[in-house]
Amino acid sequence: WRTCASMWTCDTFWESDVDTQDYNVQDMDRARALIVEAGLVGAPVLMPVRNLPLVADPSRIVREVLEDLGFEVIWEDLDTGAWVERVITEDKWDLFVTSTSGFKDPFIGNSVHFKKMGWIHDYADETNEMTENLDRLFSEKLTRAEQKEVTDKVQSIFFRDLPLIPFGEGFKNLAVRTRIKGYIPHESVPMYNLWIEED
Repeated sequence: WRTCASMWTCDTFWESDVDTQDYNVQDMDRARALIVEAGLVGAPVLMPVRNLPLVADPSRIVREVLEDLGFEVIWEDLDTGAWVERVITEDKWDLFVTSTSGFKDPFIGNSVHFKKMGWIHDYADETNEMTENLDRLFSEKLTRAEQKEVTDKVQSIFFRDLPLIPFGEGFKNLAVRTRIKGYIPHESVPMYNLWIEED
């Protein structure tokens, strides 16, 4: 895995550093000061955790950081079924760690639309700017440069509203035969825009 601030997959056309200056800052003193200022020292944080190493291990680190910052973490170790049941109800959790798979592309793997539709946390998009800009990508005939301008704007809205906090990107091993053409590492989605050529 690697750290990656872009809401779109890094090392691709869509990668962006727009409004990423606060990503991975790790300023604990500033964080503590903000928590004191907000009167949240000792505040409980309800944290349901799936008992899968992929998410349970980073959840332990998040818990340690939150406790170091002064929160009281209420940790709930759950199997996947119980975890899903918990997180689909907005008032039964405060924070959780999860993962997603696939290419973060505005047309293929755009998780913001899925989140906004209500699964997990019902991102409200109160200004409607996120929806309007994402809809432009699907409804208007835009040049590649214009598409990039829109996705940069979407990222700016993303980091303003912060519907989720990205850790980074993880990778799986993938073997591709030499006769499979069109595959680009970290860009291609399996079975999408690939073809077979006989040797």
